Amino acid sequence: MNSDSDNITEQINMPAIDFNCYASSGIIKIPESDRDWYDKPITVVLLRQESTNTPITKRSLAL
Repeated sequence: MNSDSDNITEQINMPAIDFNCYASSGIIKIPESDRDWYDKPITVVLLRQESTNTPITKRSLAL
C-alpha cells in the first residue's frame, strides 16, 4: 500500500515566452526584447509552423 507522501512531486514554476522565428542553420535567436533570458538554463520546445500566411507575433505568458 502506497501512502500519499510517496506520490508527492515537487511543483516547479517555469516562466515562459513564445515567439516565432526562422531556425537559420540550426540556430534559434532569442529576441533582444527578451534578453533577460540570455545566458540562463532553458528548456526548448519546438513547434513547426506549417502555414507561411500566419503573421509573426510575439507574446509573453506564464505557465
